[in-house]
Amino acid sequence: MISQLTFLAMRFRFAALLGFAVLLIGSIAIAVGTLHVSRVPIDRDLPNDNSVLQDFSFIERAVGKRETIAFVVTSENPIERTTFLDICEKAFSFAQYPGVWFTDCQPSANDRAVLVPMEIDATLSDEILAMIPSMRRALESVGVGRVLLTGREVLVHDIQNGIARDLMLLLPLSFGLMFFVFWMSFRKIMLAIGAFFLLATVVALMFAGIGAFGIGVSLILMLTPLILIAFGGPYIVYLFVHFQDLRREGANPLQALTSALHQSAWPVLWGSAIAAVGFATLGTFPITTIRTFGIVTSIGTVLTALFALGGGSAVLMMFGTGPVAPKQGTVRKIVGLIELAIDKTLGAFAASIARFSSTYPILVTGVVIAVSIFVLVGLPPKVGSDLIAYFPSDHEARAADKILRSSFGGAASMVVLLDGKTEGIFTDPQEIIAFQEYVGALQTNPDIGIVIPQWEKLGDPFDESYRYALLRIRLRSTESNVIRSVREMVLKAGQSHLPGITIATAGDMALAAEQDDVMIRGQVNNIIASVIIALLVCIFAFRALRFGVLAPLPFILATVLTFGAMGWLGISLTMATALITGIAVGIGLDFGLHFLDHARKTKACTPDDFAEIGRTTGKPILIDAIATIAAFLVYLFSSFPPIKELGILIALMTAGAAATALVLLPALARLFARYPQPKEPA
Repeated sequence: MISQLTFLAMRFRFAALLGFAVLLIGSIAIAVGTLHVSRVPIDRDLPNDNSVLQDFSFIERAVGKRETIAFVVTSENPIERTTFLDICEKAFSFAQYPGVWFTDCQPSANDRAVLVPMEIDATLSDEILAMIPSMRRALESVGVGRVLLTGREVLVHDIQNGIARDLMLLLPLSFGLMFFVFWMSFRKIMLAIGAFFLLATVVALMFAGIGAFGIGVSLILMLTPLILIAFGGPYIVYLFVHFQDLRREGANPLQALTSALHQSAWPVLWGSAIAAVGFATLGTFPITTIRTFGIVTSIGTVLTALFALGGGSAVLMMFGTGPVAPKQGTVRKIVGLIELAIDKTLGAFAASIARFSSTYPILVTGVVIAVSIFVLVGLPPKVGSDLIAYFPSDHEARAADKILRSSFGGAASMVVLLDGKTEGIFTDPQEIIAFQEYVGALQTNPDIGIVIPQWEKLGDPFDESYRYALLRIRLRSTESNVIRSVREMVLKAGQSHLPGITIATAGDMALAAEQDDVMIRGQVNNIIASVIIALLVCIFAFRALRFGVLAPLPFILATVLTFGAMGWLGISLTMATALITGIAVGIGLDFGLHFLDHARKTKACTPDDFAEIGRTTGKPILIDAIATIAAFLVYLFSSFPPIKELGILIALMTAGAAATALVLLPALARLFARYPQPKEPA
């Protein structure tokens, strides 16, 4: 198979690269014309048997399905009554807009802010988005002060746009740093360009497929290109570095490509297959967004490996066949010396690490175990998310949240519906007293800012039949953990004070918190499944229990250490941070497979043997780790905290996987690897 791929790469290299170019241009054109931001209502993203969703559906049938957004009009001085009435006149006029069902006007206690809540259709449609600027201008025309916009749908919309904007700004810089490391490592600029050409083709093709199938780009799906870039880097680096090393040793291009494929193809194909299966298992996830992410990323992982081997071979045959001779000209000679120094330094460094680890395997293993325990027992990561925490400190969402918490009881809201099951039940004095005690119990919760009776917005909690009662609770926090705990308290207090009444809660913040919880629990289970799959497949691939158990260690340890580091750094375990642990599977497993495959083939058992593996196989591991870490640390310059956290975590995972492969694997392979000894001649 490898000899056939080598022949095809040599014979049809120009046609192959032309085909990739056409595919890239076509994919970009399709993606530009078809991609759109996902606006799937959150209640369509949870499984039908979810208790929170069932409460939401119950309330929807009783009082209708709405979403609340709000303007906050602020002033440095107390707002005069005539000005307040002017604001209210503008606010009430918004009810004439299509898709807006109700508007209100609420002053703060200190008269320095006015809250203008609006009930709109369940999702923030393009029509309402188009009307928001004119609404804002109408309120600004009063001339009081700053006008802020808030509400879950507004926050999610701003987060998506802000993250997409930052990614578009930072991706070129990220690519540039990765490109520079590749150029210095491959020692030919056209090879670096070819590597990025292949990565760009995979990413463009995946986005074209997403757009062609009408899939909206969600916050979670934005992680896919980052994962494919992180996976594609090592796939290409191994092939190109092995090829260049062999060329410098005197091999002709065909010999170098054949040997490089023999060293790289097996680990790349097995590693990508295991990572793809891990992501594919998300296809059974109960949440639509995660199912889509798992399937798309699984397909992208396989394509990335195939493009790296097939397209990478064509790139090498097109641009890597020139003579390996000293560069002419002063500048080119200096650049060549720098490239050579980097190449030899990385190789010598990796060889030294492997030699030391295999010389003192028990010491190294003990140190790694001690460091792991220290990181793990330090601070377990906080589980849960907070939409407000996604924004930079100077964003209007932060300012609106501060005012809502201090003047209006909180930024998040929760609807509570009480069903007495028979008409007139809430005319019974005992039930009314029990209801008042229930409301009083809710108000004692420190996370609840205010409880508002809100049937038809008349201040009366009961409907005309006195069967239902409706309350709107303002929460002091938008953290998912707080929202979940308040919901549990609301239901328990209902069972205590109103045992015969059915109580249901709703609100998009509650649904989002539940979605977060379901996703995180499911992803943790998926990580465990990925570990089991990796162990079984590695044992099968190596046909040896010892190698099969050792190979997944880099990604297992990288994942464990990253979770521990999240606690120390104060990074919460959210949907996004849980999902990117899949990167550790692809990168870490690839590192382990390459190192141990070389050890198995050479039957390494002495420090000198492992030093040679470090020089040849450890060097591309270092190159890829440096390129990936540099590329993702760029995201520290993002204004959005989640992007910064993603950059830090991906860099940590890569560093942890590379360190485990170069430091721990030589030690463990020296301790536990066994090779069949040749029989003595008779």
